[in-house]
Amino acid sequence: MQIDQISCCLLAVLCLHILNRFATQAKALVPTTPQIHELTPDYISDTLEVKWYEGGSAFPYELNAIWEIHILHKKPLKEAARDIIQSRLTGTEKLLHWVWTSDLPFNCTDHYVRIRYCLVDHGICSEWSELAKIPGKDSGMYPIDKVVPMGTDMTFCCVWKRGESMTTINYGGCRSGHCWTETLTEQSMALHAEKVALSPSSGFNAWCLAETTKDSDESIYGTVLFVGYPPDVPKKLDCTAQNSEEIMCQWQEGRRTNLYGTRGTHYFLIEQFSGKNITCIHVRRGQQHFQCNFPILTDQTKYHFTLEAYNNLGHSKASVLLEID
Repeated sequence: MQIDQISCCLLAVLCLHILNRFATQAKALVPTTPQIHELTPDYISDTLEVKWYEGGSAFPYELNAIWEIHILHKKPLKEAARDIIQSRLTGTEKLLHWVWTSDLPFNCTDHYVRIRYCLVDHGICSEWSELAKIPGKDSGMYPIDKVVPMGTDMTFCCVWKRGESMTTINYGGCRSGHCWTETLTEQSMALHAEKVALSPSSGFNAWCLAETTKDSDESIYGTVLFVGYPPDVPKKLDCTAQNSEEIMCQWQEGRRTNLYGTRGTHYFLIEQFSGKNITCIHVRRGQQHFQCNFPILTDQTKYHFTLEAYNNLGHSKASVLLEID
């Protein structure tokens, strides 16, 4: 009888231990609410980077998770973007990150970000994190003096001050049926331009007019859009020794970029064997040809030149080999 009582006691203790273990695991599998660790908006490129810790140390074993990132904007708030990424919770505090580029400039209106995760094998999700804010600007026409490739779908916006009302918004490259407007908030409006055409050398103006309701004073907000091409691959690159001191390289630019001044193409001549490079300044020679000179190096007869071309929209390169006596 005593042995049976001991056995019953042991069984009860074992059952209690098992129940406690399951209760602990069930409690551990309640997803904690995630927090955004770092939010980095770039107001020039309108690119956003979001960082957060996955919180794997809160769980007793490895789990598969799906993270949902949600971007909201306008007033009332509407969805601007939604994305999903996967991760494996391994008991550590791994830092995750996500990068997104907005079609609507961040300056135009406040944007908000929130995240949550779901445990794939258990069908449960966390609560959403608190909304993290990317503040818009007070007034102006955006984006500011941007350079884009021909054929890009562009979104401009006008943000006016409190006490003002907008009367006009326009873009110099608009053609019939290719532009339309959209109200963002009570103080901002977007102008969408479809497949923008090449701009003149001075760019296309985009502007809006706003007036105060009290005294009819008018404010003008404006920006400029430059539309062109990335640099073409340099054509007919040829390098020859001009004398005992200098090598002259010549080439043709190929297709014109339609971009000028600081937005025009910049050339760099790199000699691969020595690792030396020069910035080509005042490179144009006539209407078609470009030129850049490179010094002859002591005790070097073989040269491998790479000409690299850069502008705001991209880069290209061409190479040539040269052997001198």
